[in-house]
Amino acid sequence: MRTLRIAIVAGSPLVQAGLSNLVELASQYELVTVATSLQNLRLSLARQPSLQIDVAIVDASSQASVDDDPVAIHAALDAGTRVVLLSDAEPVQLAPLIANGAACLPANASDREIAAAVDAVAAGLVAMRSDLFNEMLRKTNPNERRPVELVEPLTPRELQVLRLLAGGFANKHIAQDLGISEHTAKFHVGRILDKLDAATRAEAVAIGLRDRLIEVSE
Repeated sequence: MRTLRIAIVAGSPLVQAGLSNLVELASQYELVTVATSLQNLRLSLARQPSLQIDVAIVDASSQASVDDDPVAIHAALDAGTRVVLLSDAEPVQLAPLIANGAACLPANASDREIAAAVDAVAAGLVAMRSDLFNEMLRKTNPNERRPVELVEPLTPRELQVLRLLAGGFANKHIAQDLGISEHTAKFHVGRILDKLDAATRAEAVAIGLRDRLIEVSE
């Protein structure tokens, strides 16, 4: 079994130390970098293009450690990097990350759970504690929650933007992918939130997946 190259993103020195200890004690892992935020990790990757990361363990228990929107996490990392997110966010908000192959665990997850999640995402699997997964299913189950009745349907362009949001794209990357300005991308995202009555980008993606406006495989 090849060694997995691990990055740690955590704002708390205590959490950094605990996660570093977990990685360094496991012979199948190699700790390649530790960052206090996704922004700092992006800077490290920009300064060291040769830096290869297989799995990023991202602690979202403090606002200092990650972007406000968990969907932005994938956009912050190389496409080949898997994510293990430690977060106490509502499970339905994490649906976009789960759809993109991330593992989502509560912030107080044990070392054993974190290691199992790292191995799972590295193998191309998704991982989530069963109680959180069941809660996510309950809140996104169309049999229990009626689909949003749109007063105004999403336009083809807005559906394109929603698909990119589900892929973890930030406004800048949406603009680049669609060949539009970042201001226009931001406008489309705002319209999507309004039409879906969603408070966040993550909630909009969850609604889009639940109501089959978009598909995970797209």
